Amino acid sequence: PRTTRVIEKVTKVGFQWPDLEGPLAKLEEELRELKDAARGVKGKLDPHDTRRTAIEGELGDLLFSVCNVAHMLGVNPEDGLRSTLTRFERRFK
Repeated sequence: PRTTRVIEKVTKVGFQWPDLEGPLAKLEEELRELKDAARGVKGKLDPHDTRRTAIEGELGDLLFSVCNVAHMLGVNPEDGLRSTLTRFERRFK
C-alpha cells in the first residue's frame, strides 16, 4: 500500500520518531483536531458543505498517524482493519 511505502521511505532518511511515544502523541493530537473540525456536525455532510474539506484533511491525518503507529509496532494496519471487520460481521450476524 502507498502509505506503507511512504512511511518506509521517510524512515530510511531519518524522518521518524525514535520511539513510539511520538507517534502516539501525534495520534492523540490528530484525533483532537478531527473532533474540533467536526464539532457541531449532526450527520452526513452535504457535498457542498465548506467544512467537508477540513474534516477530510483531519481524517486523513488521523488515518496516516494510525498507519505510522502500526509501522512502528511492525503491524500491518490493513490486516488489523480486516480482522476487526470480520469480528464485527460475526457479532452483527
